[in-house]
Amino acid sequence: MNLSFENQGGDDREIAGYSYLSPNSAAKAYKASSGIKGAKLPAKVDLRPFMTKVEDQQRLSSCTANAVAGAYEYLAKKFLTKKAFEVSRLFVYYNARLRAGSTIKDGGSHIQYAVESLMKIGACKEDVWPYEAPKVNTKPHEKSYQTAANFKIEKSRFVPVKLEDWKKCLAEGYPIVFGIALFPSFDSCNKNHGIVPMPSPNETSRSAHGLHAMLCVGYSEVDKMFIVRNSWGERWGDKGYCYMPYEYVINPKFNLGDCWIFGRSTPIPDSEETWIEDKKSVINDGKGYDRNDFKFYKPDEYKSFDVWETIEVEDYDEEVPEEYDELEYESEGEYDELLEEYESQYEGLEEEEYEDEEEEEEEYEEDEESDDEEEESDEEEESEEEEEEESEEEEEESEEEEEYEEEEEEEEEESEEEEEYEEEEESEEEEEESEEEEEESEEEEEESEEEEEYEEEEESEEEEEESEEEEEYEEEEGEEESEEEYEEEEEAEEEYEEEESSEEESGEEEGGEEESEEEA
Repeated sequence: MNLSFENQGGDDREIAGYSYLSPNSAAKAYKASSGIKGAKLPAKVDLRPFMTKVEDQQRLSSCTANAVAGAYEYLAKKFLTKKAFEVSRLFVYYNARLRAGSTIKDGGSHIQYAVESLMKIGACKEDVWPYEAPKVNTKPHEKSYQTAANFKIEKSRFVPVKLEDWKKCLAEGYPIVFGIALFPSFDSCNKNHGIVPMPSPNETSRSAHGLHAMLCVGYSEVDKMFIVRNSWGERWGDKGYCYMPYEYVINPKFNLGDCWIFGRSTPIPDSEETWIEDKKSVINDGKGYDRNDFKFYKPDEYKSFDVWETIEVEDYDEEVPEEYDELEYESEGEYDELLEEYESQYEGLEEEEYEDEEEEEEEYEEDEESDDEEEESDEEEESEEEEEEESEEEEEESEEEEEYEEEEEEEEEESEEEEEYEEEEESEEEEEESEEEEEESEEEEEESEEEEEYEEEEESEEEEEESEEEEEYEEEEGEEESEEEYEEEEEAEEEYEEEESSEEESGEEEGGEEESEEEA
């Protein structure tokens, strides 16, 4: 798988490097020591003060060897000397490819095989077998193997892809070599103070930009990020380092669990000197880090691609090539070179002291074994206690269930009593309502009777008034008639009188005429 990125100078580079390999079935998983299990983890862990200069793998496909060499150089500074101790990256790269049993070519290597080569063969110094591109596929000379035999690691562990395990591992002082999927957005960290954004679900892997091996050297709870050492030189990122979100590194879509630590059988000395408790950001941009600037996607949102489908995933090969087996060199047990180089620290060191150290290491291993046995016995006791607790819990649960059933029965009885009480109350209420209704009906009847009586009285009064009015009216009419009759009578009398007067006048006239006639 090729990797492509644009470096600080603007040149395009295509390199191959890391290849995934499932862990050996016999390999042991990392387990936190008893000292770190119950301890409160610090806000930050930063192993960079004990790291050597970040190298540039250049155009070679040696990212795995660079990451492993960086971890080894850190261990040398912690165990041997505070001075820089440069390991031959090409030596590690060659022997990792040789362990794979494939044709030696510049096509990348496996982390696990590189770690195995450090346990079986060791590592020589950079000046013994320097990093020169033309020698990438050349077998190192005999002197380099003889020197490497004095610098072997003693143990290795694979680290599960769990946030707490990674934080505890770093807090114990172990840098983690890991392989991860990269995407085009990874390159933006070069212009963003080393901050790596979360890949977008719309990003797809490219054939020239897939998998890469790096070294995790710290974490920051303040920023929710891991501090990661790359192998593209100190002009890249933040002086060769970058800051990757927890959600990116601890993500099964990008990290399949090919993550390793290694070292001596004794713990890392003074691991707590890399602990930091302040709340400052680890990012060197002068402003700190704002998580709101980046979108953090959930693992199940990455459905548009699966980078691992395009890669041939190899299983661990139990068969070791014969040529690789023949390369094992026994250490002479002499520290002459170390004494010459580190006189100030190791002056006066004799073979007896070295033997004492070996005895101490053996005692430490025995202690570890006894601790393991004690842990196993403790685990068995814990399992028994857990079983007892479970049985007790079951008994308690059964008792609680019985109590609950009794309570339910009591509640049912109470509910029945309440129902009976409610029914009685309802019947009483109904009786009261019926009585009230009867009273209301009686009152209504009384009211209706009163209304009828009142209406009858009113009607009788009205009838009486009407009869009186009629009588009055009749009387008035009778009076009017009598007046009219009286007037008629008066008129008749007047007419009669007038007639009489007219008759008298006519009689008088007739009498006068008679008298005049008589006179005449």
